[in-house]
Amino acid sequence: MPALDDAPFAQIIPLIPVLNHSEEVNAAWWGPHFAQAGLQAQFDAIFGQNASIRLSRNRLRNFAYPNGIQKCLEVMLWGFPHGMRGNQLQMFLGNVAGIAAAADADADWRQYYDQLHGLGASLNMAKITKLAYFHHRIFDGNTALILDEKIKGICESGRWEELRHLRRLTVRRYCDYLRAINGIAERITCRPDQIGFFLFQMGTSFE
Repeated sequence: MPALDDAPFAQIIPLIPVLNHSEEVNAAWWGPHFAQAGLQAQFDAIFGQNASIRLSRNRLRNFAYPNGIQKCLEVMLWGFPHGMRGNQLQMFLGNVAGIAAAADADADWRQYYDQLHGLGASLNMAKITKLAYFHHRIFDGNTALILDEKIKGICESGRWEELRHLRRLTVRRYCDYLRAINGIAERITCRPDQIGFFLFQMGTSFE
């Protein structure tokens, strides 16, 4: 069983340029959806005259956005560059003002999750943790990280020594995940999101 604390992983992970991780988003596909939701001004602010844009983690975390709505829209575009399933996209766009207000709220994890989940915008743990991560939220003293289904599955598989105890990553146990990843990051001297990125990209590639 591999361990993130051991070589070569403990040497590789701190080298990952995680803030440069970006996604390309096609303007032509998104234009009609923004227009239908009455968000043409936001579309113009995000895309301008460009046929496509690249959104990086660095921008989403550190850019001085003119408003929270634009930031949440760009987080959505980064996380789902090719759209969402069913009517989830329309629900997100239709509730984006409320999402923006809740995403920036200073609350403990369960309050934060319940407020966003309760908006009726099809916000699950993957989407909510993306919002928390890009809004620099801290829960139980640990910086928020993205926890989507892929990373959740890797943790629950018991594949990595330090994550074996994370067998059932329910909403209630999200802070256990943060505690584990932040602890590893401190030991190998890296950013916690570098570990998250490594798990997402290569977490099933080694034995």
